[in-house]
Amino acid sequence: MGRLMCHFIFVHRWLEGTKLTDICSDCEDRSLEQKENLDLIVRAIEMTVSQLIDHGLLHGDPHMGNVLKVRNPKTGKSELGYLDFGLVSYVPQNVRDAIVCAVVQLVFARNLEAVADLFGELGLLPRETLQDAGERKRLLDALRNTLDDVLIWPKNNKGLSTAVPTVRFDNLLPATIKFLRSFEFTMPPYFLNNVRALATLEGMALKLDPDFNVLRVIYPYSINRLMRNPSVSRKVQDTFLDICRNPQTKLLSPRRVRMLLNDWALWTGYRKRKIFWDLATSAGGRRVTPVILKNWLLNRVRYVTNMARGLQYLTARSVQKIRDKVKRKWMATVVADNRLVG
Repeated sequence: MGRLMCHFIFVHRWLEGTKLTDICSDCEDRSLEQKENLDLIVRAIEMTVSQLIDHGLLHGDPHMGNVLKVRNPKTGKSELGYLDFGLVSYVPQNVRDAIVCAVVQLVFARNLEAVADLFGELGLLPRETLQDAGERKRLLDALRNTLDDVLIWPKNNKGLSTAVPTVRFDNLLPATIKFLRSFEFTMPPYFLNNVRALATLEGMALKLDPDFNVLRVIYPYSINRLMRNPSVSRKVQDTFLDICRNPQTKLLSPRRVRMLLNDWALWTGYRKRKIFWDLATSAGGRRVTPVILKNWLLNRVRYVTNMARGLQYLTARSVQKIRDKVKRKWMATVVADNRLVG
């Protein structure tokens, strides 16, 4: 087929398949077919996120008629078949990096200020608006209210991995429209196509599984991209180091680093050896690893220094107490001697 195409001619081939939302009502294995179709929709979402984050070239219209379940005649297994590549979006590299940073800052760090700062990188708001103190405060308040309406955050998450929030789909559309109307947002075509593509696939998944959570698919891709940073983006690198720091002390937090590595392993299904190898050998990992080691050593030095100061303080207090005790005994002896002499 490639030989038939040129700059002005795009050739398609016929695909025989069924819609992913069509479930045979009379079949005995209805539940198996439903699970198979849901797995294919999840794979379609993963492919869409990969197109968006990894490649920047996205099929912008994956509705029920354009994504089919196709039976492979050689293997007999079901596969995805994409139709109609008439709407394809190109996403710039800086926007792809900003999407990764925004997802991780929101889900992992819950840092709304950092998410708001990325609106400029995403091309949604002019930098003048973000630099204005009054507008920035108004934006943060509106963003916080919108996310409170849309997301349900897990309570008492004290584990060593991040609990992904649940999306309240009944509030998603009205809350988003209200938020967008509050500011003069600029909506690039690729942004609208990205949102529509993911929302369409998400709607297909919800028809088969009402408890489906699209963030559980998007977050693993984002965390994997953040840790590997193949584009060697300074923004991604700064975000990686920022979420590893304690929000209060701004020092590298071993617990946050462990949570980040656990998330990378848990949500992607990678083994710990692989994630350490990827972090050490990837282009972005090679740049942040020395910074992490440097901060870790500085933390150890600070810990030892504080321990030494504490011991020095305790030793000084102990010596002073001994001195005071000896002095009191000496004074008591002197008083007693004076009474005997008198």
